[in-house]
Amino acid sequence: MSEPRDTALPGCDGAACVSLGTDRQVCSCISHDRPPSTKPWSDVPVRFIVRKSDTDLATWEVLVPPYMLSVKNFRVMKADLDSDGNPEFVVEVWVSVSNGMAISYSSLFVVDGRNPATVSPAIPVEDFGILGTLSRSLGGSQCRILETRWCYGSDPVRGPGLYLVGRWLGYRSGLVEIDASRPTVCRRYLRSFEKERNSAVAKAQRMRWFADARTSTGTCPDLPCR
Repeated sequence: MSEPRDTALPGCDGAACVSLGTDRQVCSCISHDRPPSTKPWSDVPVRFIVRKSDTDLATWEVLVPPYMLSVKNFRVMKADLDSDGNPEFVVEVWVSVSNGMAISYSSLFVVDGRNPATVSPAIPVEDFGILGTLSRSLGGSQCRILETRWCYGSDPVRGPGLYLVGRWLGYRSGLVEIDASRPTVCRRYLRSFEKERNSAVAKAQRMRWFADARTSTGTCPDLPCR
């Protein structure tokens, strides 16, 4: 999909839109009107709108810290998540980044391909686009979301430490749920993984970390899943 482009929208001090084709858009909207009691470091609401021509089909808000505030701080991806021939649009909104490892925190929202007025609840993800991804099995038509997050836990083989945990999510009728047919994948964050991740981040390349031989599989509530 294209990058967000600056746009003028009624009621917005700043706005940017991504075209979905057929007169539809996903837009972000920032208003500088805030209550006088609001502290300067408080999170700021950014409104997102699915539009067709000049009609708003769906709206939702995302709170972001001031240092992440930008009308272009989102992207849109296209994928058929329910295998109905009408691709969904996955909106990723970047909401924070950590010190140290510089983990990227995002929220995903799925706009239904058949009914764009239907938008899923927020899906919190970490390092999406590099470690988390949209994936389709070889020869399959349905895409899944690999939801990733970092957590401390233990694995019977790898032992205690920091792990990247990935869960496969499916989509149906506006709801995103864990795909019970696919196992949870976990990989301990050792020096070799750190080098691979740093290289992928520097090159903005997606990592197939879950295909590594050192990745273990299981089902929650294994410790790395908690």
